[in-house]
Amino acid sequence: MKEKELRQRTRCVNCDLLIGETRVPLFYVLRIERHAIDLNAVQRKAGLGSFLGSPMLATVMGPDEEMTRPIMEPMTVTICERCAIQPVILAAIVEQGQEQRNKKESDGNEEIKSHA
Repeated sequence: MKEKELRQRTRCVNCDLLIGETRVPLFYVLRIERHAIDLNAVQRKAGLGSFLGSPMLATVMGPDEEMTRPIMEPMTVTICERCAIQPVILAAIVEQGQEQRNKKESDGNEEIKSHA
């Protein structure tokens, strides 16, 4: 990881501490995606499997279509070592990550306005 990317990963999304403040120079970078199963695609694949007589044959002969659809933008978050060894609620991490992203975007907009 280069310096520029490291500077973007300095704060834990769970405890909001700087990685250096946790006294352990280790951290995790997680990419979080949330998907919903596309029931229509699943039904099409099951129907083809039923028609051909084998789900495996349907996998080989049928289209390789998306079976899920994303329901949120992918998010990359940083978790410090101390938080990583504790139970966490993933939905809370996503919420905190979105708040952190919004804060960075608003801080960036304020910097642009102050330089103008």
